[in-house]
Amino acid sequence: MSAAGHAEEILQYLSQSTIAVDLEPLVVGLQIFLGKEHPLVAQEILEVGQDVAAAIRAQQSASADPKLHSS
Repeated sequence: MSAAGHAEEILQYLSQSTIAVDLEPLVVGLQIFLGKEHPLVAQEILEVGQDVAAAIRAQQSASADPKLHSS
């Protein structure tokens, strides 16, 4: 859903949710993907967040590549 343009809404929902702490790597990844300021978090959380942001970008690129959708 993030790659489909809903990252901001997802981040807003998660940030207001009680599960935000449990999903901290995802929240950090969304913040990185959206170009928001990096929060002060443990290095491990930041690294997973960077992986999440990279995965969203890859999915976004794959969705935009017409060669992947042709038969």
